[in-house]
Amino acid sequence: MGLLKIQFFVSYAVMGSMMPLLSVFFGHEKGFSKSNIGAIMAASGFSMIISPVLMTLLADMRIESRRIVATALAVSTVFILGMHFSSGVWLVGACYVIYHLSYVSVPPLQDGMYFRMEAEHDPASGPLAPYGSVRVWGTAGFIVPSAILWGVAAFLPAGKEAITGVMMYCAAAFAVVSAFHSLRLPPNPPRAQNASRLPSVAAAKVIFGPEGRWMCLPLIITYLCAPAYHAFFPLYLKEVAGYSESVIGLIICIGVVLEIFVIFNLERLRKRFGLKRLMVFGVVCMALRFACLAAFQNAWTPILVQLFHGPEIAALFVLPIMYINRLAGAEFRNSIQGVYAMLVLGSPRIVGSYLGGRLAEFSLPLLFAIAAVLVTIAAAVLALKFDPIRAEDLADRKERED
Repeated sequence: MGLLKIQFFVSYAVMGSMMPLLSVFFGHEKGFSKSNIGAIMAASGFSMIISPVLMTLLADMRIESRRIVATALAVSTVFILGMHFSSGVWLVGACYVIYHLSYVSVPPLQDGMYFRMEAEHDPASGPLAPYGSVRVWGTAGFIVPSAILWGVAAFLPAGKEAITGVMMYCAAAFAVVSAFHSLRLPPNPPRAQNASRLPSVAAAKVIFGPEGRWMCLPLIITYLCAPAYHAFFPLYLKEVAGYSESVIGLIICIGVVLEIFVIFNLERLRKRFGLKRLMVFGVVCMALRFACLAAFQNAWTPILVQLFHGPEIAALFVLPIMYINRLAGAEFRNSIQGVYAMLVLGSPRIVGSYLGGRLAEFSLPLLFAIAAVLVTIAAAVLALKFDPIRAEDLADRKERED
């Protein structure tokens, strides 16, 4: 499990190098409008429809997950550097879309690796680290690049391109390290010969079946609104709050640091409060963050709303992964992660990014206000309709069916 923790760390550092300043890179180094940025982000959403489901399908059928991850990260490296050295909306956008197409399959494949290890674990060999204590290494990896860039900023000449240029080299370096390290991970066994169903189809039926649909449908609304924060919050920090590029990543990472404590203790919190309550609380935190950004436009609000980050990330990106794995069968343990990324994460991103760019062009506070209303509706639906099945009850049902 130690190798997988390292892999989470270095692979999420790729994302952590780019995401905090990506919209600033597009808007202030490359000179793109907010509508252009939204269109690029929307186009990248198509990669979430194609890549995760295809790659996890291959992992369930015939190809080792670690080799797919290594190839995806190698391709990511090339197109990260392509974004840096190219110019123009179409060329830079194409490089970002291809980078995203390759990288977006990495997290669900790594999640699948953990849950496969969990399913095959022999209790007699000792306790297995819970998912949260492994996934938290990804959170730590996300933070490190912002600290690196802040330290490097002191030695760079003044200029708008300094930090955003270095961040691309930082992302490429972590992608190379992650690609080589992924080959050290344990191989996944070949698919059982009697597995007759197409894994992705079986996974989709489970995700939108009785136990999954009322989690997934409200989450689709939240993922529709998520680009409003992830794509345009860095621009809010620079243009509305007035922060310099060298500290934007650090401000964003305040929330990520607090996220570590939530993710690390997630299993304990889940046992005490239950999965549903944690998810509803996290979605409510998301709505409150949007509402505060819309209502209070000053330099302190972006810092204070980072208090909502940990519960929100747990509700949107960690607890659902744990729950759908509970529903997965052995023959589609990887594919269910990819299908979820395609149908629930990816599809709303396309619409949300495009519309978010249009609204951001008019007013960032208006974008956040609309997102707050929609996420509040999602929290209400989740609270009223979602009734998660316990792992023990699901196991009993499978035994009766067999």
